[in-house]
Amino acid sequence: MKVDIDVIKRKFFASCNTILSNCTGQTELVRLSLVESYCLPILQYCCDAYKLSIVQTKELNECWIMVYRKFSS
Repeated sequence: MKVDIDVIKRKFFASCNTILSNCTGQTELVRLSLVESYCLPILQYCCDAYKLSIVQTKELNECWIMVYRKFSS
């Protein structure tokens, strides 16, 4: 059985972009906290139930790293 993680990635980035675009007046710490609270669970939902390959796991990890880099730059 193959798992399509593109749907998970799209939902994750959509929720991150929504939070980041609506919280422009907030500090980076508040925005990061919101992203960690609301978006990271989308990325991790049912990961244990799926049989993800190492490549798919790395792709999901890269999604989180890309968003996290937005705060460090």
